[in-house]
Amino acid sequence: MDINPSKIVRVAVWHDAPYVLFAHNHPGGIAKPSNADLVTTHAIERVLRVIGVEVLDHIIVADGEYYSMSNEGNLLKQQRYYIENSDNDDLWG
Repeated sequence: MDINPSKIVRVAVWHDAPYVLFAHNHPGGIAKPSNADLVTTHAIERVLRVIGVEVLDHIIVADGEYYSMSNEGNLLKQQRYYIENSDNDDLWG
């Protein structure tokens, strides 16, 4: 998968988009993110956050099924929220 973060930023700025949503397919038939999908999504989230654009979701479709990174809590904003709002002291060792 060839992703160009600078092009994503240009398109978001051009359209004055406050939010973006990504989707792609997995031709192999498994609708779950690969490690590369997670790393790439998080990198793009970081870049877009700098210009005030929020990633709402990254959806993967395969073989009639889908996987929503937002529904599964895989976006950085969700992980950050959990840590910042957790009463669990074990998170910090």
